[in-house]
Amino acid sequence: MHIPIDWQSAESCLQLVRWLLFLSLTISSLHNISNSSAFGQNGLLAWSLQKYAYQEKGLEWTFLDNLFGRTGFVLLNLLRLALLAAGFANVFLPLVLPALLLVSVVIYIRAFLPMSGADQLNTIVLTCLVPGSMVPSPAIHAISLCAIAGQVIFCYFSNGLLKTQAPGWWKGTHLKTLLLTGNYSRKGVAGLAAITGQPLFRALGSMIVIWELSAILAPFLPAALLWTYLGAGILFHLTIAVVMGLNTFFWSYVSTYPAILFSWHIVDHAVRSFI
Repeated sequence: MHIPIDWQSAESCLQLVRWLLFLSLTISSLHNISNSSAFGQNGLLAWSLQKYAYQEKGLEWTFLDNLFGRTGFVLLNLLRLALLAAGFANVFLPLVLPALLLVSVVIYIRAFLPMSGADQLNTIVLTCLVPGSMVPSPAIHAISLCAIAGQVIFCYFSNGLLKTQAPGWWKGTHLKTLLLTGNYSRKGVAGLAAITGQPLFRALGSMIVIWELSAILAPFLPAALLWTYLGAGILFHLTIAVVMGLNTFFWSYVSTYPAILFSWHIVDHAVRSFI
């Protein structure tokens, strides 16, 4: 597998975005299959319970009862894995990507309760990739990449903006509370967090807020600072994956970084044309 190094090439950047996104979707489907018992008739995420959330909105969707049982859910994820295999092989992409998007949306409808922000971002990125696969146009490819970059920058900035409204992030108390909660940290991390002084959490919490807010500046940074910013992002998401076990977040967000780099070159070229 050749990793593209030409960040000014839309096709190269799209290829890398696809590979990283496919990894995230593969991990997600494997997790869904391994946790399929929760989606069975007597599971906590049984369709007979979950569909009431849709019925409250006037959506009966009784025709989905069979598809959304445990067997149907496993088959949906196996189908997605098969489509991902074709995607990794770069075969029939104009057919594979739309089908992959459709299957992913159906899986999201079925499993919306345990779905995370990474799953939402995956669906958005996949949506942006579909037009470029169907229309082999450099302009469409560039628009797709800029749309992906704009989306992830908006995600980072909006998350940072929300954190600024919560004093606990600046004080570090929110971060410490997350790590002390068993649902959001691996074994041993909670004990380490309990004996760690508050000043470290205050510094880390403030750094996270500032880093997320500064995402809006990414397309306008000097090249060295941009690489530093993205390197910090990779370290941030890798730490979350190791400490909190949120593996799909790493691949979901890092899959958008080639789009940010491509968009940076677009902005840089536009600025230089006016100088």
